[in-house]
Amino acid sequence: MELIIAAGSAVLVIFAFFVRYIVKQGDFMKILELVVFIDLFGVALVLPLMFKYATALGADATKFGLLGSIFAGSQLLGSPFMGWLSDRYGRKTALLINFTGAAGSYLTSAFAPTFLILCLARIPVGVVKQTMMISSAYAAQLTPTKQRSAAIGRLRSMISLAFVIGPTAGGFIASEIDLKAPALLSAMLFSFDFFIVFMYLPDVKVDHDHCPTKKKPSLMEKIRAAAKHPQLRVILAACVTMEFGGRLNRHALPVLTETLDLGPRATGIVWSTTAAVTTISGIAMGPLFHRFGLTDHLATMYSIPVACAMIFIWALSPSIMTFFSAYTSYMSAKLVTETCFSSMLTHTVSQNQVGATLGTLDSLNSMIGLVAPLIAGYLSEFDPTYPPLVSVLFTLLAYIPMRFLYTGTEHQVDEKNN
Repeated sequence: MELIIAAGSAVLVIFAFFVRYIVKQGDFMKILELVVFIDLFGVALVLPLMFKYATALGADATKFGLLGSIFAGSQLLGSPFMGWLSDRYGRKTALLINFTGAAGSYLTSAFAPTFLILCLARIPVGVVKQTMMISSAYAAQLTPTKQRSAAIGRLRSMISLAFVIGPTAGGFIASEIDLKAPALLSAMLFSFDFFIVFMYLPDVKVDHDHCPTKKKPSLMEKIRAAAKHPQLRVILAACVTMEFGGRLNRHALPVLTETLDLGPRATGIVWSTTAAVTTISGIAMGPLFHRFGLTDHLATMYSIPVACAMIFIWALSPSIMTFFSAYTSYMSAKLVTETCFSSMLTHTVSQNQVGATLGTLDSLNSMIGLVAPLIAGYLSEFDPTYPPLVSVLFTLLAYIPMRFLYTGTEHQVDEKNN
């Protein structure tokens, strides 16, 4: 326990140095980016070890699948609720609840005496931990309209950066100190995030003056109002089909790496390098969009076909080098597409509907997370290349509504609100 506390304290001291430096600059977006990185670093410490946590408590592969389904079901319920809560009570309040639930859940997971307790601990974190959704809505308020894609791209790049070092660090800590150490360290990091948000992020309230009534709309009222927007339906349809293809690829990747005889070290290199390249892509989005005059909609017209081509190549790749190059390119194109979709969503609805809209999207993605692994597993029984090849069709389906149905101007809502 002393080693765990010492390791956690050392990590917190390092992050505290960065917090002090960023706070002096007075850039709230950089503070938010650091918060997202610390959060996802905590997740990356534990996520690859969840199977070991489950098996240590006597679970088999079937029970572990149940654990994943419980978490996905909790996200399905929690995403729209947390989006509505962030709209009604502010992004800062939602983030504070987010990190409180995450810290308590991971602390319980570390000391769970039975598998049942571990399953129960995954419920609150699935419901309230919606960091990326809330942070994207926060960024929509903190940044000017034309800089929003770049801001959301940098937030997403923090996810990739966290997964460059998080899994390796978590594995080292678990093997050298204790299996429960990564979960305890994650709980400490979430508590530190709570402190940063509470002390340094502004309490930006959502403007409800654009509502036709003075009464703040309920969650269902916001979802129904957003669903009536024709362009929003187009964007959501594209998001869902793109996500379905991505989930098929995610669950097909381990099977394909096995067919290429990739060992644990080579697989780790693929994951880490892909995360690093994706991080660079997210950071470079803003300057590249500015340099070439790209809008969110135009960027998706390029990134979606690139993603389709790269899926096809890495699914049928004859060599490790081809597989690695194509998969890395696919993940970069996917990051650009998803970032543009998120930015377009924030442009399409008014500020008091951003949280509920992003929450609804996350809820739809959670539903996909329940179904896609089953379909990918079934297809892999026939041939390991079937899931990614089918995902090409779904990715193309994301292109069709954006190419032929999307007619909205990206900044129309912001101009009306301003």
